[in-house]
Amino acid sequence: MSEKYIRKEVLAIPAYHVPIEPDAIKLNQNESPWELPPQVKIKITERLLNAPWNRYAPADLALLKAKLAAFLKVDADSLVLSNGSNVLVQALLLAIAVGKKVMTVKPTFSIYKLESQILGNRVIEVPLNTDFTFNRVRFLAALKKEKPNLIFIANPNAPTGNLFLKETLLEVVQAANCPVVIDEAYYPFSKETLIDDVSRYPNLIVMRAFSKAFAMAGVRLGYLVLQPNLAKEVSKVLLPFCVPTLTQVAAEVALDD
Repeated sequence: MSEKYIRKEVLAIPAYHVPIEPDAIKLNQNESPWELPPQVKIKITERLLNAPWNRYAPADLALLKAKLAAFLKVDADSLVLSNGSNVLVQALLLAIAVGKKVMTVKPTFSIYKLESQILGNRVIEVPLNTDFTFNRVRFLAALKKEKPNLIFIANPNAPTGNLFLKETLLEVVQAANCPVVIDEAYYPFSKETLIDDVSRYPNLIVMRAFSKAFAMAGVRLGYLVLQPNLAKEVSKVLLPFCVPTLTQVAAEVALDD
């Protein structure tokens, strides 16, 4: 049996499955039903025609980081970029929590649990209230009891679509003796963010993606905003050249537009 070569943590979990529905608008993944404007796609294509395909893309992502930092009004050294935010979930786990404890809410984005279990972590899922609001008392009690090594909270949450109170999330950040990742993939639809608080809390990490409101799910780009010393360490576990030329060029043009 070839399965004997596979780690028990991998054998124990189901594969991440996405149904193939080419003509559907996948609301469960929040793919934009609208494409990028044609003029933006033309600019991207023109830039790609002049880009060297026989060379590796810039590994330091200096130009893209500078444009994104200006867009977000943050320090470029506080950014970590990768080919999708799910890769960043994996990178955070590799850097912080392997064979340890990861806490999140339930229900939420399934990748937090899936990737945590692959790396041998015990996942503590704190149920939301029946109306999907955040149960502050229950979460803080679990935090005190379990002492997790990493926390993931999507805000707005997926798949429930509701927004958690900023004051409550900051209370979790203050109470936690570990990094707290606030996944703001759906931030453009709420305009509520904790990015401005990253400089105040060394354990706060904000995660976002270009997949949703930027309508660039097929391009694959996610990023973290965190304190520079932490950004430097998390970057070490990302594979070199994980943001290809196509992605860099597309994101740069989109940010310019």
